[in-house]
Amino acid sequence: MIGHSPLVDFQNNHLISVIRVFREVKAFTAVIVQLLLKFLAIPLSKTRSRSIWTAVSRYISKSKVVPEEKVDTNINELQHLDAALFRYRTSNKLEFIQTVRKRLEEFEATVDSINSHLESISRHLISTRTSLLNFISFY
Repeated sequence: MIGHSPLVDFQNNHLISVIRVFREVKAFTAVIVQLLLKFLAIPLSKTRSRSIWTAVSRYISKSKVVPEEKVDTNINELQHLDAALFRYRTSNKLEFIQTVRKRLEEFEATVDSINSHLESISRHLISTRTSLLNFISFY
């Protein structure tokens, strides 16, 4: 057999191990991102119903749109924003702008928080990958 040596077998096994680790990290990352997206899409309470008011609520959240006066504290930031947009037809324009600005700031803070957590997860994944590669290359 040409090219068949213990060194070649070791390198192939090493490469296979590295590929396996990368696949596991990729799968783990995909699960984390899916969980974060599900967290954003559902309210804190378990009650859910169909909404047809805005594109945001249709594509991200499936809970009922309610005016801000009746907003429950167990809903997410997207639902707060959706409720503020719902009030546009019945509210004073200045009041509407202030309410929407406040909701957008809250939403931005939530997105920034998620972004910082994702960066932290990314750093930990890189650290774990480095440790695994060091471990694999040692043996």
